[in-house]
Amino acid sequence: MKVQNLGDAPIYARTYGELQLLCGSRQGVMNSRKADLKILRIRPGSETSHHYHILRESIFHVISGNLVMRSALAMEERQLGPGDTIIVEPGEDHVLVNRGISEAVLYEIESPPHASSDKIPFGSIRKDLEVGERDFGRFWRDDGKVKVKICGVKSLDAAVNCARLGVHAIGVHAVGQVAIEKVLSDSPWLAVVPQEMSVFLLTDGGEPGILAELIFASRCDTVQIQGGKSVSELAAIAETVRTYGRRLVCTVSAKVGMNKRDLITSTREAAAISDAVLFDAGHYGGTGQKHDWELTASLRDEIQVPVIAAGGLNRENCADCIRRLKPFGVDVESGVEVKFGLPDGGRLTAKDFSAIKELLLAANEDLG
Repeated sequence: MKVQNLGDAPIYARTYGELQLLCGSRQGVMNSRKADLKILRIRPGSETSHHYHILRESIFHVISGNLVMRSALAMEERQLGPGDTIIVEPGEDHVLVNRGISEAVLYEIESPPHASSDKIPFGSIRKDLEVGERDFGRFWRDDGKVKVKICGVKSLDAAVNCARLGVHAIGVHAVGQVAIEKVLSDSPWLAVVPQEMSVFLLTDGGEPGILAELIFASRCDTVQIQGGKSVSELAAIAETVRTYGRRLVCTVSAKVGMNKRDLITSTREAAAISDAVLFDAGHYGGTGQKHDWELTASLRDEIQVPVIAAGGLNRENCADCIRRLKPFGVDVESGVEVKFGLPDGGRLTAKDFSAIKELLLAANEDLG
């Protein structure tokens, strides 16, 4: 939480698309995204609900009264008075308490605009998230087959077709605000994805509350962490993932030309807290480029967890990658996609299921 006193400086908000002056006497313009605006009135001795938001940033500006804002997760308490503005980031729990003897009045600005599904009561526990509630899909079965994960699945039709073909896992993107919102809105169809197929949630971590909600919404059995993370950040993410009984896969960047010593260090750090290590050409994947197969093949004896190969794989080169790297599984996205031109000049990307079928055959052909 960030606090600052703006005195009589102008406060602007873009409420439902229209820039409005909220308070202040001086002239000026402050850039603002579209937001919701509410006026809160808190009686002496009363408090707001204790909650957090997954996506929304909340800005509170005190007009009158003396308040305290508390955060249980951050273990902090802030005193607020007239003219104070406090910014609450997504994932930060907060509750406002009026400790004064008169009514407190303040503006609350939420950006992007409020959605009821984004307001999560602090301390609420979903039964769906209890340990052991979600069985592990076939990606994690030790049956001697090279597992195939198809990433970037965005519809129930695509997920069902993948399951029918025998795909072992699908990947759902949740990196960035737009992708997170899509996962939350896609929750109804994700709930009915065939249970025998694993679902990987691709995320860069974030606040524990946000990660928990994404685990629930995606119905995943595995969380795949993307983005370069420190050892302490990985440990915190792993704790949340284990709390909800999910498996953890860490993405390690192994781009061509990378220093081997650096790669050994990052690989060992990832393997120490994960159920598998995924090698890709970048921390966030989706590059369509091959990672350094020879380099990662030389690291297999450095770790005791399964290896997943990703980056630029398709039906033509998948078998060759498996021969060299001998991975537990392969992860493919752009290599099984086709693009269509639209009348308006846009482009549509869709999964090529014939390519997926050929990929499955190539992944487990008799390699001698």
